[in-house]
Amino acid sequence: MAVKIAKKQRGKGRPFIKNDPRINKEGRPQGSRNFTTLMDEMVREIAVERKISEAEVWGILIKKGYTEAEKGNYLYFRDILDRYYGKAKDNLDLTTGGEKINTFDDKQIGKIARRILNGDSTSEK
Repeated sequence: MAVKIAKKQRGKGRPFIKNDPRINKEGRPQGSRNFTTLMDEMVREIAVERKISEAEVWGILIKKGYTEAEKGNYLYFRDILDRYYGKAKDNLDLTTGGEKINTFDDKQIGKIARRILNGDSTSEK
């Protein structure tokens, strides 16, 4: 069974308080566009400039992504897909069948390491 080593917890950041200056009370600027909208506009623009269909532009982008992946740059197209369609859900569990993995703090790891280095294989009770 794999052992997951506990990292020092930093917390989730400083919580907001009343009248916190970090709060954007005006929200997202009016007229701002998300990545999907910008990407669709650029694909449309390229299609018009080259006198090809939008589907052909997407085909060119996919081929470029494949070419880059062959060179080892798989992030090129993955980032575009993640931004356009959203990141795929990552539910990968190869070790525990859904059971919680034991975690150890630095003190426990040190104790285990000393026992291994000393050749002590007996379990502590």
